[in-house]
Amino acid sequence: MKRTILFLYIASMLFLNGCQQLSEKIISYQENYEIVGKEKDEMINNTSETIYESIDRSNLDAKEVIIDPIYKDGEDVILPRGRYKIGGHITGNVYIHDEHGKLLFHDILGTAPLGVESITVDVNGSHIVHVDGFEQAYIMPVTTQLSSELSSGIWEVGKDIEEGSYTVTGSGLGYLQIYEQGESPQVFEVIGGDSHTASKVHLKDGQKLKISGVNIIQFSSNS
Repeated sequence: MKRTILFLYIASMLFLNGCQQLSEKIISYQENYEIVGKEKDEMINNTSETIYESIDRSNLDAKEVIIDPIYKDGEDVILPRGRYKIGGHITGNVYIHDEHGKLLFHDILGTAPLGVESITVDVNGSHIVHVDGFEQAYIMPVTTQLSSELSSGIWEVGKDIEEGSYTVTGSGLGYLQIYEQGESPQVFEVIGGDSHTASKVHLKDGQKLKISGVNIIQFSSNS
């Protein structure tokens, strides 16, 4: 009898704990479209630690690269340190890994809603850029300027967007991930159209913003 009561008690505690975790996920999403728990962990798992690096944006060594032709298995290229815009003809994938094989960034490029027009990222001179599916891909150095509209890629608060409190909206379906050294990343779903989302975020200098799946995200100041 005692064992039965103990079993029922443990089972009820596990059930209540599971319900509480589920409720936290639902509340976080309903209130601010923030993804938490296991789903978030799966999205950020294996992300390269190089996302926290802040590189020189002078592009002194950066160079333009055209990849043509691109064979079935794709092509790899290691670029000089710098900030680049990557695009392609027709539709394809862009993967960026660090030298240890951990993924820094991935997105599908193509005509909306199948993909984004281009991505913009920093590379440190050891990152491996892999492209596949395109007929041709181009990689061009880009300059840095502050903006409240950011496209697919990786951006730094203080360099690409001013710190502050914002409401985040966008078109299509994608994600905004916010990385800060020593803190757990935040992940927000961005949906456009009739079911559009609007998430409130507070950005601090030095944070990295990882945007994927959407061409443009608008950051509207709340101040």
